[in-house]
Amino acid sequence: YIRGFYTRHELPGQFGSLNDPEKRKEMKDGLDEFWHEVTGLDLAPTEEQTARYKEEARVLVSSLKKEERRSSYSFNYTFIRKWISYAAIVAVLVTTALTVYSLTKSGEVVTYRVVESGTGTHKRVVLPDGSKVLLNACSELTIPEKFVGEERRVTLKGEGFFEVVSNPAQPFVIETENMKINVLGTAFNVKAYREDEIASVCVQHGKVQVELPEGMVRLVVDQQVVLDKVTTEFVKQQELATRVLAWCKGGLYFSRTPLQTAVNDLCRMYGKSIELDENVNENFRIYGEHDNSSLEAVLNSICYTAGLNYQYKGEKIVIYNR
Repeated sequence: YIRGFYTRHELPGQFGSLNDPEKRKEMKDGLDEFWHEVTGLDLAPTEEQTARYKEEARVLVSSLKKEERRSSYSFNYTFIRKWISYAAIVAVLVTTALTVYSLTKSGEVVTYRVVESGTGTHKRVVLPDGSKVLLNACSELTIPEKFVGEERRVTLKGEGFFEVVSNPAQPFVIETENMKINVLGTAFNVKAYREDEIASVCVQHGKVQVELPEGMVRLVVDQQVVLDKVTTEFVKQQELATRVLAWCKGGLYFSRTPLQTAVNDLCRMYGKSIELDENVNENFRIYGEHDNSSLEAVLNSICYTAGLNYQYKGEKIVIYNR
């Protein structure tokens, strides 16, 4: 339920089945069988893997607490919390063992390459499985020379539009500094620049699952999740993907965008040094769509809306209060 696999109406039935002696015996037998299978193997998880699975368990429990705070649902949450705690512990043990086993069993050494896009440029990338990525300016994508194992995993710093080839047997995973995006086959935009205070995912078609520091959401067409990286709060909202993808055609789109983040976009797009005066509210929210406008046209629009001015100081542009 927390991960979005069951609805509110389905949940009582799912937890009710755990009280069924036969169901519980099936689950116990399955876990016992797996335990005997892996205890004979020399599988020592790395510190990185251990930290990752602990974090997954923490996210799951945090999501439960958040749901419990906001929910008026009346059935036994003590019972749910007990089972979720068990499930989180089992998940850490099972997934750690499976991951290490898949790495040692294959014995393959996978090499990675980093694809970068410069200031004011886009970069098209075709992945080993045929999936396509368009990188926005000042972005970096780390990809393996080939996908092996149970998933297709890449790492993104910056912004990219992904068109993922469907392969249910090998899910596609994108890791960023603050999010993990899981998909089967779909098209979506990920924005995760390290210097920005917000990160976001927006779906053009298909659906994706996004793991965040304080929860997890599922998105379908024209839905977006926006994460405040400072507070770790997030909002899921309707947003036209065509607007979010304005950058693919050289445009800009701002929707409740913090002023500093908008300035960062301009720096990356136009290759100019732009700064906010210390008295300017960097969290002022910006709205607007700009199609292939000049830097001056965009600055004039933003400053008019926010009650600001700007001036050139040598090679640098400074935005200040009127």
